[in-house]
Amino acid sequence: MENKRFWRFYLAASVIITALSAYPVYMGIRVAGEVLQNGFVPVERYPKYVIPYTPIAIAVILGVLLIPVFQKLLKKWDFLGAAVFSSGIFFLFERLMETKILVQSAEMVPLEGWQMSLCYVPPEQFETRTWQAAQPKRCKITTRRCFTIK
Repeated sequence: MENKRFWRFYLAASVIITALSAYPVYMGIRVAGEVLQNGFVPVERYPKYVIPYTPIAIAVILGVLLIPVFQKLLKKWDFLGAAVFSSGIFFLFERLMETKILVQSAEMVPLEGWQMSLCYVPPEQFETRTWQAAQPKRCKITTRRCFTIK
């Protein structure tokens, strides 16, 4: 009975995790297809958070699907093995996507440089938002109250 309960739980977890991860994986496949077809992704078709969500989704799906393998091979250390494996898959896909995806805006830039350029503010558009010291209130002390003299 225990074995049947485990497989039912395993199947349900696999279906739920795969269903929840379907959109990030689809977006990653779409971006990869665009890169393979054109060599770049136009800036208007690049989904904003495809990195890191696609690598996370792939790592979680593979980690869940391989639970029986980890339990059989690593027995007592199955959780640690699955965590290390999933982390490795995440970092592998993260690095792969960051280095292979090119985004075309005005000129062709690697993804990492393009993401950093979104945070860059040119000097012409820079506005200081620092505070300025206000004029101190001139107070007249009467019965221990301070009020502003106009």
